[in-house]
Amino acid sequence: FEAYLIKRASGVSAILGISLETAVSLCLGAVQVSNSVGAKAMLVSGEQSVIVDTGATVRVIGEPHMHLVRNVRDLGRSVKVNTADGQVEVSRLGDLPGLGGLMVGCLLIPTSKASLLPVVTVCEEKDCSFQIDQGGKGASFNRNGLEIQKLEKEGGLYVLPLDSNSLVDQGVDPESAL
Repeated sequence: FEAYLIKRASGVSAILGISLETAVSLCLGAVQVSNSVGAKAMLVSGEQSVIVDTGATVRVIGEPHMHLVRNVRDLGRSVKVNTADGQVEVSRLGDLPGLGGLMVGCLLIPTSKASLLPVVTVCEEKDCSFQIDQGGKGASFNRNGLEIQKLEKEGGLYVLPLDSNSLVDQGVDPESAL
């Protein structure tokens, strides 16, 4: 079964232009979006920010950013996704401009109260690390001991504003969605 899953996920990854790990999650039929983000998320982050979430495994564009989505495409069949508010079916992917291209190939979940950037997925794809400062005062993505993206903290959550020119992937056009 594992060999079959990897073969199938490789095809999904190539067709949709998403990472192999994200494709494996989609092929399993249920991915974990986040257990750490609740209604508080949008109260503190507002429309201008994407929540950087250590509990998420896939990129999500939620209700606050749906009007900014570009390059919408169908998954071919819907998949079940576990969210903090229960399970939802997702059938489309899209891109959120800005953020140095970090929000490309995102699951579109209009009922989500927030848009999420998954920390571990970004670290694996971009060969970087994530650090929370002592005392939780700040957080950043790092590469080879150098800070490449400082995050803002809003109401206890680390966020990345849409107009950020992310340095995590310097080869991507940092077009702003705003």
